[in-house]
Amino acid sequence: MRFRLSGSDGRQPGGRLGCRVLRAGDKGEDVRALQTRLIELGYAVGAADGIYGFMTEDAVRDLQKEFRLRIDGIAGRQVHGVIREKVPQTRLTAVVKPQDTLMSLAGRYGVSELAIRSTNHLRGSRSFYSGRRLVVHRREVAGILDEAMGPAEAVGALNQHFRELSFVCPVWFRVAAGGALRGETMTAVANLARTYRLPLYAGVRLGPWSELSQAQIKNLLWSRRLRRRVVEEIFLLSQRRAFAGINLVLDGILPRDRRFVGKLARQLARRLKTRGTPLLITVPATTGARGERSRAWPYDHGLLAAAASRLILLADTAGDPAGGDPASGDPPKWDPAWLEEAISFTIKRAPCWKLMAGGPAGGDAGLPWEGLLPLINRYNMAGVAIYGPARDGQKPWRAVPHFFEVAR
Repeated sequence: MRFRLSGSDGRQPGGRLGCRVLRAGDKGEDVRALQTRLIELGYAVGAADGIYGFMTEDAVRDLQKEFRLRIDGIAGRQVHGVIREKVPQTRLTAVVKPQDTLMSLAGRYGVSELAIRSTNHLRGSRSFYSGRRLVVHRREVAGILDEAMGPAEAVGALNQHFRELSFVCPVWFRVAAGGALRGETMTAVANLARTYRLPLYAGVRLGPWSELSQAQIKNLLWSRRLRRRVVEEIFLLSQRRAFAGINLVLDGILPRDRRFVGKLARQLARRLKTRGTPLLITVPATTGARGERSRAWPYDHGLLAAAASRLILLADTAGDPAGGDPASGDPPKWDPAWLEEAISFTIKRAPCWKLMAGGPAGGDAGLPWEGLLPLINRYNMAGVAIYGPARDGQKPWRAVPHFFEVAR
């Protein structure tokens, strides 16, 4: 006689997480593993007791909502996919204590009272009480130091904003004809970043702005030999002690050549993975509208996001190949509605938790940060990238605490 162990509904009891669909009433070590991972990501499930109760179901619903999955409280293939990935903790849960005030709680997390009120929909003093669980968002903030910034300006930017940054990406290098890299490290900036314990990502620019002609770009991307050389040059750069990772900046690459960008990204990611070096990729933001296809179509966002740990969407207003050139008829990138459309377009093709959005910090080309930062929370993105932080005035830095804590 054969006996079969099963749950009350006839489904097999779990062992390893991901082997079965989990729903309310299930028990087992896989449920405990799910609960443990949910707690790590900042969701309230109570104790990790291996029982899929109502708190676990609510936590799964919250995760599905924030990661834009189908909301049903069931941990199926989509939920297991998020759980298995190295998703950063972007959600912090604070339990209000009797002695807590809204001001003390905001100070503890480095955000404003407005951030806590808006995230948790607090209305009046009665909605803030002992025992209530409040959510605080945590996001990454990258400071992008471009080629035009000299050592003194870059050092000034770090000294002024190091407490408000998660990492720094100086774009000091560019791909030259033949696949070689040109550029040099600003030692003073690298040393200062080390002093402040800020990870430093080496920015490598590939495009016309790296002084390549379109014919040379085509030659680099279409040739296997030259792609391999670019990969090896960047890999050697990544081994320098100063750098924690690589930021590959793509701009002005013609649509005919963009399908080869994915091949370059895959090769580079595989090579860097041998040393555990993270890869960021920066591309122009786009809504996919017909009028923009000549400039920002068709990068394969899904493929690039699969290769990179972060995909940075650059919404530039300065008239360079990243977009916003009035002469070309492209729409202005400072419109919050356009920014939301661009983010929504990309999220359909790439995981939200790998995406960052950003652009110029200030001046005439500055983004409307009060319009962009709510979108980062709404779409549960990894964070923001601020270009040229030394020239900004104070616009993004004043706005960030009203929306999330900076991940360090």
